[in-house]
Amino acid sequence: MMKYIYFLITLTSFYGSIYSQALTAIKSEISFEIDTRFGLVKGEFKSSNIQNIDIQNKKAKVEVDVSSIDTGNGMRDKHLRDDDFFDVKNHPKATFEVLSIKETAPNSLILSGKLTIKKIERTYEIPILISESNDSIQYTGVVNVNRKDFQINYNSMINPINDIAKVKFSAVLDKKR
Repeated sequence: MMKYIYFLITLTSFYGSIYSQALTAIKSEISFEIDTRFGLVKGEFKSSNIQNIDIQNKKAKVEVDVSSIDTGNGMRDKHLRDDDFFDVKNHPKATFEVLSIKETAPNSLILSGKLTIKKIERTYEIPILISESNDSIQYTGVVNVNRKDFQINYNSMINPINDIAKVKFSAVLDKKR
C-alpha cells in the first residue's frame, strides 16, 4: 500500500529530461506511518526496481517487493506479510505506474500515477517538491493512502489501526554521473 512511493525513483529518472542531463540515483527512501491505539507505527519498503522508463513521454513503472516491508519489529513484519494485510504469498509485488508529470512551479510538480496492490488499482495525484544543488537534485513527496481501498481490512479490538497511512518518499540524484 505504502510502497508506491518508489515511483519517486522513476520520477527522478525521467524528470532529468527536463534538465537535459543524465541523472543517477544516489539515495532513495520510502517510508510510511500509520497510527494505532498503541502509537504511531513507522516502516519502510527496502526493495524495488524501476521498469519501462520512457523519458520522452514521462512514464515509468516501479515494482516493489512487498516482502521487503520493515517496521523494526519482526513479528509485526511477518503479520503484515500474511493474508491479514498484504498477502505476500499471493501478491508478492505492488506497482506504481507513472501516467503523467505536470510542472506546477519552478520547484514543484504534480505526479499522476496508478498504484496497484493486491490487483486493486487506484489513481493518485501527488505533489512533489524539488531542491537542487550543484551536484544533485532531491525529490520529496507525501501522500495519504487508505489501506481499505486495497482490501487491507484487518483490525484488532485490542489495537485498532487507522485507515490512512502517510507515505513519504525522497530520492537524491547525482547530476554529474
